[in-house]
Amino acid sequence: MCCSPAINCRRTADHLIDAFTGSGEAELMNVYAHPLAVRAVVEMVGMDTHNDDTDILVQDLRISPDAAEGGDPIGASVRVLQRLVD
Repeated sequence: MCCSPAINCRRTADHLIDAFTGSGEAELMNVYAHPLAVRAVVEMVGMDTHNDDTDILVQDLRISPDAAEGGDPIGASVRVLQRLVD
C-alpha cells in the first residue's frame, strides 16, 4: 500500500470499470459496487487488494450472505471463515 486510501480506492474503481467497459452492459452491483466496497475494507485491514486470492475473497464475500446472488453461498461462507481462521 504505497498511496493514500483515497488514491488506492480510485485506482481500484478505475480497474473495476476497465474490466466491464466496452462489454455493452454491466450489472453494476455485482461488477462494481460490491467489489469496490469489499476491496476498500480489505485494504483497510492491510491485505493486498490486487491478487488472485483477494479476487476469490471478494467474490466469496459477495455471494456468501445471499443465495439469490448465485454461486454456492455455503461454500463461500466456509471459505471466508477459513480465511479468518488462517
